[in-house]
Amino acid sequence: MNVAVVYIGKDDKTEKLAEDMAIYAGTNITLVNEFDFRQRVDLLMIGFNEKLVGKPKDVISFINKLDRKYIKNLALFSTFKVSQKSSVQVLRACQNNDLPLMRQSYTVKMPLVHSHLTEDILEGGRVFMYDMMTIVNNYY
Repeated sequence: MNVAVVYIGKDDKTEKLAEDMAIYAGTNITLVNEFDFRQRVDLLMIGFNEKLVGKPKDVISFINKLDRKYIKNLALFSTFKVSQKSSVQVLRACQNNDLPLMRQSYTVKMPLVHSHLTEDILEGGRVFMYDMMTIVNNYY
């Protein structure tokens, strides 16, 4: 199975979660500027950090470049501290582009102060990755 994990943003904790999930899937994290939009991917995992203010322009811009003929399945994961409003906009972008978005997503609420990734958060990401890979392998 060809799995790609892309992290979009500048939050080191979300990037660490993406790296851990990629390792679990037996792949590497792909930087946004290195993603080949014409590669065939069985499962594309897109991770991002919810912005406190404004639209997630960088995430939506990336999604707008994706083509369903190259992406078989798409899943989202994100971290947030206050609000998850950006997720609605990201979901709409996936729907507007008719992308094969899986129903599940992994969202982590980070503490406002001294936020760090706990083993529970990393394990949750691994479980989410395992679940998405299992669904893709057995049902799609």
